Amino acid sequence: AEAFRSYRAVTGRRARLATQPPGSVPNTTLQYWLWEQIKADRADVEVVATGIDATQQAVLADAVEGATIREPALTIVQKRNPAIRLIAVGDELFPGQPGSVVAVSGAFLARNEDKVQGLVNGLVRAGALLTRDPDRAAPHVAANLAKGIVDLDTIRAALKSPASKFTIDPRAIIAPTKAMQDYQVTLGSLKEAVPLDPLFESRFFEKAPVAT
Repeated sequence: AEAFRSYRAVTGRRARLATQPPGSVPNTTLQYWLWEQIKADRADVEVVATGIDATQQAVLADAVEGATIREPALTIVQKRNPAIRLIAVGDELFPGQPGSVVAVSGAFLARNEDKVQGLVNGLVRAGALLTRDPDRAAPHVAANLAKGIVDLDTIRAALKSPASKFTIDPRAIIAPTKAMQDYQVTLGSLKEAVPLDPLFESRFFEKAPVAT
């Protein structure tokens, strides 16, 4: 908060922080960090809502003072401009914050429990590999996600980044998801909280073999 106060005192304007639109996880976590964690003064900070690509471009163009960006975008912008610094990771913005998740429809689950179990088994193995041996995991990630757009070295660095965290156990994000929904209601991006328990099904994870 002091850094933002100092910036406004020196420049005469608020620090601009780019993020995704209201209601998104990045926007919610940024606002939680600003207003609830570090207690920044709203007179010192402007939250600029924009798209994922536009956020990355704004950072590289020095059009904003900061942003919430995810890997591998973080690694990419830091390679292009080493002066860009990581000041807080996801758990520091919003403890236990849920990021990208894997979901199936209720209808698919009812018809294909064996396939869902196989999917979760694969996720457990993948999570273990990503965490324990990112060098070995990197070529698979590059082949299936980067599609030649992002080079292997960048993918490898992104997987090792302190901003990357892989959690497969759905039980770990139940409470944070509820907390985030409550905060979205506070922000006005949601009208009201809804029951979340039906969204989570942990039995497949509980049955999955432990990755070795």
